[in-house]
Amino acid sequence: RPQAQAVMHEAAAISFGELNARANRLAHRLQRLGVGPETAVGISIERSIPLIVGLMGILKAGGAYVPLEPDVPDERLAFMLADSQAPVLITTAALAAKFPNYTGRVIAIDDAALDCEPSSDPVRAPAADPLLYIAYTSGSTGRPKGVMVQQSAVLNRFHWLWRTLPLADDEVGSQISSINFVDAVWEIFSRLACGIPFVVLSDQVVRDPLRMAGELARHRVTRLEPVPSLLASLLDNLPEIARQLGVANILEGSVQKAGDQVHVNVQLIRATSDEHLWAESYNRKLDDMFGVEGEVAQAVAEALNARLSGAEKQAMEERPTADPEAYQAYLRGRADYDVGY
Repeated sequence: RPQAQAVMHEAAAISFGELNARANRLAHRLQRLGVGPETAVGISIERSIPLIVGLMGILKAGGAYVPLEPDVPDERLAFMLADSQAPVLITTAALAAKFPNYTGRVIAIDDAALDCEPSSDPVRAPAADPLLYIAYTSGSTGRPKGVMVQQSAVLNRFHWLWRTLPLADDEVGSQISSINFVDAVWEIFSRLACGIPFVVLSDQVVRDPLRMAGELARHRVTRLEPVPSLLASLLDNLPEIARQLGVANILEGSVQKAGDQVHVNVQLIRATSDEHLWAESYNRKLDDMFGVEGEVAQAVAEALNARLSGAEKQAMEERPTADPEAYQAYLRGRADYDVGY
Protein backbone atom coordinates (compact mmCIF):
# COMPACT_ATOMS: atom_id res chain seq x y z
CA ARG A 1 0.00 0.00 0.00
CA PRO A 2 2.54 2.61 -1.10
CA GLN A 3 -0.03 5.44 -1.14
CA ALA A 4 -1.43 4.70 2.32
CA GLN A 5 -0.38 6.89 5.22
CA ALA A 6 2.50 5.41 7.20
CA VAL A 7 3.47 8.04 9.78
CA MET A 8 1.63 11.11 11.06
CA HIS A 9 2.99 13.94 13.18
CA GLU A 10 1.00 17.06 14.02
CA ALA A 11 -0.37 18.30 10.67
CA ALA A 12 2.16 16.35 8.57
CA ALA A 13 1.92 12.84 7.15
CA ILE A 14 3.99 10.61 4.89
CA SER A 15 2.94 7.59 2.83
CA PHE A 16 4.65 4.20 2.93
CA GLY A 17 5.98 4.79 -0.57
CA GLU A 18 7.47 8.20 0.17
CA LEU A 19 8.87 6.99 3.50
CA ASN A 20 10.63 4.15 1.72
CA ALA A 21 11.98 6.45 -0.99
CA ARG A 22 13.33 9.02 1.47
CA ALA A 23 14.91 6.32 3.62
CA ASN A 24 16.51 4.80 0.51
CA ARG A 25 18.05 8.14 -0.49
CA LEU A 26 19.56 8.50 2.96
CA ALA A 27 20.77 4.89 2.90
CA HIS A 28 22.59 5.41 -0.41
CA ARG A 29 24.34 8.48 1.02
CA LEU A 30 25.34 6.52 4.14
CA GLN A 31 26.72 3.64 2.12
CA ARG A 32 28.84 6.03 0.05
CA LEU A 33 30.28 7.23 3.37
CA GLY A 34 31.24 3.66 4.29
CA VAL A 35 28.30 2.63 6.46
CA GLY A 36 27.71 -1.13 6.46
CA PRO A 37 27.16 -4.01 8.90
CA GLU A 38 28.18 -3.21 12.50
CA THR A 39 28.75 0.47 11.64
CA ALA A 40 27.37 2.73 14.36
CA VAL A 41 25.56 5.84 13.13
CA GLY A 42 24.52 8.56 15.56
CA ILE A 43 21.07 10.08 15.16
CA SER A 44 19.93 13.23 16.95
CA ILE A 45 16.53 14.40 15.71
CA GLU A 46 13.48 15.44 17.68
CA ARG A 47 10.53 13.05 17.58
CA SER A 48 9.06 13.61 14.13
CA ILE A 49 8.69 12.10 10.66
CA PRO A 50 12.34 12.93 9.77
CA LEU A 51 13.41 10.87 12.80
CA ILE A 52 11.61 7.81 11.38
CA VAL A 53 13.21 8.45 7.96
CA GLY A 54 16.62 8.63 9.64
CA LEU A 55 16.20 5.39 11.57
CA MET A 56 15.01 3.51 8.50
CA GLY A 57 17.80 4.94 6.37
CA ILE A 58 20.45 3.72 8.82
CA LEU A 59 19.03 0.20 8.89
CA LYS A 60 18.57 0.08 5.11
CA ALA A 61 22.24 0.99 4.73
CA GLY A 62 23.09 -1.96 6.99
CA GLY A 63 24.22 0.14 9.95
CA ALA A 64 23.14 0.33 13.58
CA TYR A 65 21.70 3.50 15.08
CA VAL A 66 22.92 5.25 18.22
CA PRO A 67 20.03 7.32 19.65
CA LEU A 68 21.11 10.79 20.82
CA GLU A 69 18.18 12.70 22.33
CA PRO A 70 18.66 16.41 21.48
CA ASP A 71 17.54 17.56 24.94
CA VAL A 72 20.21 15.68 26.93
CA PRO A 73 23.36 17.55 28.09
CA ASP A 74 25.94 18.23 25.40
CA GLU A 75 28.63 16.44 27.44
CA ARG A 76 26.62 13.21 27.41
CA LEU A 77 25.99 13.49 23.68
CA ALA A 78 29.69 13.97 23.02
CA PHE A 79 30.56 11.00 25.24
CA MET A 80 28.12 8.66 23.47
CA LEU A 81 29.36 9.67 20.04
CA ALA A 82 32.98 9.12 21.05
CA ASP A 83 32.34 5.87 22.94
CA SER A 84 30.29 4.32 20.12
CA GLN A 85 32.94 5.36 17.58
CA ALA A 86 30.18 6.44 15.20
CA PRO A 87 31.82 7.77 11.99
CA VAL A 88 28.58 9.43 10.83
CA LEU A 89 25.98 11.57 12.59
CA ILE A 90 22.48 12.28 11.26
CA THR A 91 20.79 15.38 12.64
CA THR A 92 19.13 18.56 11.37
CA ALA A 93 20.77 21.78 10.21
CA ALA A 94 19.55 23.52 13.35
CA LEU A 95 20.75 20.82 15.77
CA ALA A 96 24.19 20.37 14.17
CA ALA A 97 25.51 23.19 16.34
CA LYS A 98 25.16 20.91 19.40
CA PHE A 99 28.13 18.87 18.14
CA PRO A 100 30.93 21.41 17.59
CA ASN A 101 33.73 18.97 18.44
CA TYR A 102 32.49 16.00 16.44
CA THR A 103 35.07 15.08 13.81
CA GLY A 104 33.00 12.57 11.81
CA ARG A 105 30.71 13.21 8.86
CA VAL A 106 27.46 15.06 9.58
CA ILE A 107 24.33 14.59 7.45
CA ALA A 108 21.47 17.05 7.86
CA ILE A 109 18.25 15.14 7.29
CA ASP A 110 16.67 18.35 5.96
CA ASP A 111 19.45 18.93 3.39
CA ALA A 112 17.83 19.24 -0.05
CA ALA A 113 20.91 17.59 -1.59
CA LEU A 114 19.62 14.22 -0.32
CA ASP A 115 16.89 14.45 -2.97
CA CYS A 116 19.59 13.79 -5.58
CA GLU A 117 20.33 10.33 -4.20
CA PRO A 118 18.69 7.25 -5.80
CA SER A 119 15.30 6.27 -4.40
CA SER A 120 15.79 2.58 -5.24
CA ASP A 121 16.34 0.01 -2.50
CA PRO A 122 20.05 -0.16 -1.57
CA VAL A 123 21.98 -3.42 -1.66
CA ARG A 124 23.24 -4.34 1.80
CA ALA A 125 26.23 -6.50 2.61
CA PRO A 126 25.10 -9.86 4.08
CA ALA A 127 25.32 -10.29 7.85
CA ALA A 128 24.32 -13.32 9.92
CA ASP A 129 22.80 -11.39 12.83
CA PRO A 130 23.36 -7.67 12.33
CA LEU A 131 23.51 -5.11 15.08
CA LEU A 132 20.31 -3.04 15.27
CA TYR A 133 21.12 -0.26 17.73
CA ILE A 134 23.33 0.79 20.64
CA ALA A 135 21.45 2.39 23.54
CA TYR A 136 23.22 3.97 26.48
CA THR A 137 22.23 3.47 30.10
CA SER A 138 21.57 6.43 32.36
CA GLY A 139 25.00 6.23 33.97
CA SER A 140 23.50 6.62 37.44
CA THR A 141 25.99 4.09 38.82
CA GLY A 142 28.96 5.42 36.87
CA ARG A 143 29.68 6.18 33.24
CA PRO A 144 26.89 5.38 30.74
CA LYS A 145 27.32 1.97 29.14
CA GLY A 146 26.38 1.12 25.57
CA VAL A 147 24.00 -1.83 25.25
CA MET A 148 24.37 -3.50 21.85
CA VAL A 149 21.17 -5.13 20.60
CA GLN A 150 21.04 -7.49 17.63
CA GLN A 151 18.14 -7.83 15.21
CA SER A 152 17.44 -11.47 16.18
CA ALA A 153 16.69 -10.45 19.78
CA VAL A 154 14.27 -7.77 18.63
CA LEU A 155 12.57 -10.09 16.15
CA ASN A 156 12.04 -12.65 18.90
CA ARG A 157 10.12 -10.07 20.93
CA PHE A 158 8.19 -8.95 17.85
CA HIS A 159 7.00 -12.47 17.05
CA TRP A 160 5.91 -12.99 20.65
CA LEU A 161 4.00 -9.71 20.74
CA TRP A 162 2.44 -10.29 17.32
CA ARG A 163 1.08 -13.60 18.63
CA THR A 164 0.09 -12.25 22.05
CA LEU A 165 -1.42 -8.93 20.93
CA PRO A 166 -1.98 -9.33 17.17
CA LEU A 167 -2.37 -6.22 15.03
CA ALA A 168 -5.51 -5.91 12.90
CA ASP A 169 -5.39 -4.32 9.44
CA ASP A 170 -7.35 -1.27 10.64
CA GLU A 171 -5.13 -0.54 13.65
CA VAL A 172 -3.36 2.78 14.22
CA GLY A 173 -0.33 2.82 16.51
CA SER A 174 1.40 5.55 18.46
CA GLN A 175 5.06 6.42 19.00
CA ILE A 176 5.44 8.13 22.37
CA SER A 177 8.71 6.76 23.75
CA SER A 178 12.23 8.08 23.60
CA ILE A 179 14.19 6.22 20.93
CA ASN A 180 16.73 5.45 23.66
CA PHE A 181 14.17 3.07 25.20
CA VAL A 182 13.35 -0.40 23.91
CA ASP A 183 9.65 0.53 23.76
CA ALA A 184 10.28 2.74 20.73
CA VAL A 185 11.62 -0.22 18.74
CA TRP A 186 8.24 -1.95 19.04
CA GLU A 187 6.26 1.26 18.52
CA ILE A 188 8.05 2.01 15.25
CA PHE A 189 9.31 -1.09 13.52
CA SER A 190 6.65 -3.65 14.47
CA ARG A 191 4.06 -1.34 12.92
CA LEU A 192 6.03 -0.63 9.75
CA ALA A 193 6.75 -4.35 9.28
CA CYS A 194 2.99 -5.03 9.27
CA GLY A 195 1.96 -2.03 7.20
CA ILE A 196 0.23 -0.43 10.20
CA PRO A 197 0.31 3.40 10.36
CA PHE A 198 1.23 5.22 13.56
CA VAL A 199 1.23 8.75 14.91
CA VAL A 200 4.37 10.31 16.42
CA LEU A 201 3.62 12.35 19.55
CA SER A 202 6.12 14.94 20.78
CA ASP A 203 7.26 15.19 24.40
CA GLN A 204 5.15 18.32 24.85
CA VAL A 205 2.00 16.40 23.86
CA VAL A 206 2.85 13.32 25.93
CA ARG A 207 3.33 15.44 29.05
CA ASP A 208 -0.22 16.82 28.74
CA PRO A 209 -2.75 13.95 29.24
CA LEU A 210 -5.74 15.85 27.82
CA ARG A 211 -3.80 17.12 24.82
CA MET A 212 -2.46 13.62 24.30
CA ALA A 213 -6.00 12.20 24.41
CA GLY A 214 -7.04 14.71 21.78
CA GLU A 215 -4.28 13.56 19.44
CA LEU A 216 -5.12 9.89 20.07
CA ALA A 217 -8.77 10.61 19.21
CA ARG A 218 -7.96 12.73 16.16
CA HIS A 219 -5.84 9.96 14.64
CA ARG A 220 -8.13 7.15 15.90
CA VAL A 221 -5.22 5.45 17.68
CA THR A 222 -5.96 1.89 18.80
CA ARG A 223 -2.61 0.96 20.35
CA LEU A 224 -0.75 2.73 23.15
CA GLU A 225 2.20 1.43 25.21
CA PRO A 226 2.87 3.94 28.00
CA VAL A 227 5.49 3.47 30.71
CA PRO A 228 3.96 3.08 34.21
CA SER A 229 4.41 6.75 35.15
CA LEU A 230 2.57 7.90 32.02
CA LEU A 231 -0.03 5.21 32.53
CA ALA A 232 -0.65 6.53 36.05
CA SER A 233 -1.10 10.05 34.68
CA LEU A 234 -3.58 8.80 32.08
CA LEU A 235 -5.50 6.85 34.69
CA ASP A 236 -5.72 9.92 36.91
CA ASN A 237 -7.29 11.87 34.04
CA LEU A 238 -9.36 9.12 32.46
CA PRO A 239 -12.88 10.35 33.40
CA GLU A 240 -12.21 13.65 31.63
CA ILE A 241 -10.41 11.89 28.80
CA ALA A 242 -13.31 9.48 28.34
CA ARG A 243 -15.75 12.37 28.09
CA GLN A 244 -13.46 14.06 25.54
CA LEU A 245 -13.30 10.90 23.45
CA GLY A 246 -17.00 10.21 23.87
CA VAL A 247 -16.60 6.58 24.93
CA ALA A 248 -19.20 4.61 26.87
CA ASN A 249 -16.80 2.81 29.18
CA ILE A 250 -14.03 4.16 31.41
CA LEU A 251 -10.94 2.33 32.63
CA GLU A 252 -9.93 3.34 36.14
CA GLY A 253 -6.92 2.11 38.03
CA SER A 254 -3.63 2.78 39.67
CA VAL A 255 0.03 1.83 39.54
CA GLN A 256 2.03 1.95 42.78
CA LYS A 257 5.65 1.04 43.43
CA ALA A 258 6.81 -0.43 46.73
CA GLY A 259 10.42 -1.53 46.98
CA ASP A 260 11.12 -3.92 44.11
CA GLN A 261 7.42 -4.55 43.47
CA VAL A 262 4.79 -2.76 41.39
CA HIS A 263 1.10 -3.18 42.16
CA VAL A 264 -1.33 -2.73 39.29
CA ASN A 265 -5.09 -2.39 39.77
CA VAL A 266 -7.45 -1.77 36.87
CA GLN A 267 -11.23 -1.84 36.55
CA LEU A 268 -13.61 -1.11 33.72
CA ILE A 269 -16.85 0.67 34.57
CA ARG A 270 -19.81 1.72 32.47
CA ALA A 271 -19.73 5.51 32.35
CA THR A 272 -23.51 5.92 32.16
CA SER A 273 -24.45 3.71 35.12
CA ASP A 274 -21.26 3.33 37.19
CA GLU A 275 -21.61 -0.46 36.76
CA HIS A 276 -18.37 -2.40 37.31
CA LEU A 277 -17.76 -4.62 34.31
CA TRP A 278 -14.53 -6.29 35.41
CA ALA A 279 -11.47 -5.73 37.58
CA GLU A 280 -7.95 -7.14 37.75
CA SER A 281 -5.19 -6.71 40.26
CA TYR A 282 -1.71 -8.21 40.41
CA ASN A 283 1.84 -7.61 41.58
CA ARG A 284 4.97 -7.78 39.50
CA LYS A 285 8.65 -7.32 40.19
CA LEU A 286 10.11 -4.08 38.85
CA ASP A 287 12.63 -5.99 36.77
CA ASP A 288 9.67 -7.41 34.84
CA MET A 289 8.19 -3.97 34.15
CA PHE A 290 8.06 -4.67 30.43
CA GLY A 291 5.31 -7.23 31.03
CA VAL A 292 3.27 -4.84 33.16
CA GLU A 293 3.60 -2.12 30.59
CA GLY A 294 2.40 -4.22 27.68
CA GLU A 295 -0.54 -5.82 29.45
CA VAL A 296 -1.97 -2.80 31.23
CA ALA A 297 -1.27 -0.40 28.39
CA GLN A 298 -3.25 -2.66 26.08
CA ALA A 299 -6.18 -2.43 28.51
CA VAL A 300 -5.98 1.36 28.47
CA ALA A 301 -5.94 1.58 24.69
CA GLU A 302 -8.81 -0.84 24.20
CA ALA A 303 -10.96 0.70 26.93
CA LEU A 304 -10.49 4.17 25.50
CA ASN A 305 -11.75 2.81 22.21
CA ALA A 306 -14.70 1.09 23.94
CA ARG A 307 -14.08 -2.28 22.38
CA LEU A 308 -12.58 -4.48 25.10
CA SER A 309 -13.67 -8.04 24.33
CA GLY A 310 -13.21 -11.31 26.16
CA ALA A 311 -10.43 -12.32 23.78
CA GLU A 312 -8.63 -9.04 24.38
CA LYS A 313 -8.88 -9.45 28.16
CA GLN A 314 -7.41 -12.91 27.72
CA ALA A 315 -4.44 -11.32 25.95
CA MET A 316 -3.61 -9.36 29.10
CA GLU A 317 -2.93 -12.46 31.17
CA GLU A 318 0.62 -12.96 32.34
CA ARG A 319 2.60 -15.17 30.01
CA PRO A 320 6.30 -15.67 29.14
CA THR A 321 7.82 -14.96 25.78
CA ALA A 322 8.20 -17.77 23.29
CA ASP A 323 11.89 -17.97 24.17
CA PRO A 324 12.53 -16.62 27.71
CA GLU A 325 16.29 -16.97 27.38
CA ALA A 326 16.33 -14.91 24.18
CA TYR A 327 13.98 -12.38 25.78
CA GLN A 328 16.42 -11.87 28.66
CA ALA A 329 19.19 -11.51 26.09
CA TYR A 330 17.07 -8.84 24.43
CA LEU A 331 16.80 -6.91 27.69
CA ARG A 332 20.53 -7.18 28.30
CA GLY A 333 21.65 -6.62 24.74
CA ARG A 334 25.11 -8.12 24.30
CA ALA A 335 26.38 -6.76 27.60
CA ASP A 336 27.13 -8.70 30.79
CA TYR A 337 25.09 -6.34 32.95
CA ASP A 338 21.41 -5.55 33.22
CA VAL A 339 20.03 -2.56 31.37
CA GLY A 340 19.91 0.32 33.85
CA TYR A 341 17.53 2.77 32.24
